[in-house]
Amino acid sequence: YYMTMDYNFVMNTVNALGGVNVNVPLDMDYEDPTADPPLYIHIKEGEQLLNGQDAVGFLRFRKGYKSGSDLERVGSQQAFLGALFTELKNPKNIIKAPALYKTYVSDTQNNIPKNLLLKLAVSGSKLSMENIIATTLPGSPKYIRGTSYFIMDEKQTEDLLTEMKFK
Repeated sequence: YYMTMDYNFVMNTVNALGGVNVNVPLDMDYEDPTADPPLYIHIKEGEQLLNGQDAVGFLRFRKGYKSGSDLERVGSQQAFLGALFTELKNPKNIIKAPALYKTYVSDTQNNIPKNLLLKLAVSGSKLSMENIIATTLPGSPKYIRGTSYFIMDEKQTEDLLTEMKFK
């Protein structure tokens, strides 16, 4: 099965939940009106209740991380997904299921049958973040002809996949 989503899915999901609490690792100030969609990011460091638009800005923010690489951004994105997952599991949000389903239908493309989606929702509600492993493939950032790339370490990646029982 597959599912693709766009920024509207994130924005509408977060708004349907009434926001998501995230620990913002640094002040995020950036504007690019020519981006698609345009970026206007102004989020303060610290614990924040992000609305949909700020959540998208948080996920898209690139400039200002200490290392200058995208890996810190990936860590922030993983933390956001954990916070979103926690909010989705909150029993008070069961009444928001129709709005969440509406954004799922309107803002994703997928081939997941409705009965399987329901099963996934029920089984997902029993998961805890302690049972979910978020990791980044081993490797390092490298500039090649002026463009930043992430070069995966094939041996370490193979070891990681074996350790996680994917191989």
